[in-house]
Amino acid sequence: MVNVLLPCMLRSLLAFALFAALAGTSQVAARSGECEAIPLIARAGVEASPSASALRVVSLNLAKETRATAIQEELSRFESLRAADILLLQEVQAPAGDRPGGVEELAERMGLHFLYCPAHLWKDGSREGLAILSRYPLENVSVIRLPAFDLVLKNRCRIALSAVAVTPIGRVRLVNLHLDSRVTLAERLEQLQPVLSMAGDLFEPVLVGGDFNTSDLYWLGRVLPVPGPDQEARVRAVLEAAGFRTPFVQNEPTFDLMGLRLDSIYVRGMIWTDSGMQSISFSDHRALWVSLEPVP
Repeated sequence: MVNVLLPCMLRSLLAFALFAALAGTSQVAARSGECEAIPLIARAGVEASPSASALRVVSLNLAKETRATAIQEELSRFESLRAADILLLQEVQAPAGDRPGGVEELAERMGLHFLYCPAHLWKDGSREGLAILSRYPLENVSVIRLPAFDLVLKNRCRIALSAVAVTPIGRVRLVNLHLDSRVTLAERLEQLQPVLSMAGDLFEPVLVGGDFNTSDLYWLGRVLPVPGPDQEARVRAVLEAAGFRTPFVQNEPTFDLMGLRLDSIYVRGMIWTDSGMQSISFSDHRALWVSLEPVP
């Protein structure tokens, strides 16, 4: 019994240490009831040749990395990431002001179409949000406000950033999201529901990717982690019931700490021919990538 309990206790202690470190940061979040619409920033890139027969999509939590050079150099190190046609980026940190900073510079350097929307405005004026960078034009852009929960500490507003990419394999509806961490399974599914509702009305191929924060921890009082249900499997089952599929089902961790499976990419109306994960030097999340083709 001791041998069984010790790993669980260790995981809980590690999770609590991580939470304590996050709670001790200098940034102070607004209350969950203060979530308001923040203007979207968009910029057109260089028109790409539509000769490719597949689409490579990468999802990555930047862990607040703001240096365009560091991000570009890391992406260029790996063929799987260097070949990306579309980047879904989470935890995109921007300084106070009108522009998103490093991620916009990254898009300009790479000649990519660019969307950025802050999800949360911090008390110091800086912002955190989501970005989509695409080799192909982005149309029909929308920002979906997700339910906000009172997490006691470090509350955040959450959104999903969506657009249609006009690609060589057809029009693809992209949805980039970042869900809360210290919520119950029921709350996570509630936060995901607006995305599922939107996808249910679509006939075109859809890709939903990002940081789902699907840990197997339950947070007592929002602050004390204990072993909980496998949220990744339950969220996957809900998405599969809506017609989505994912190649990331092999229980390989996507987060450095405790082997957690927080990130994923789901597709509907397309097939994947290849997929994988890649460790990133500046992030505690792995980059996920998938190569897609139309359904035959």
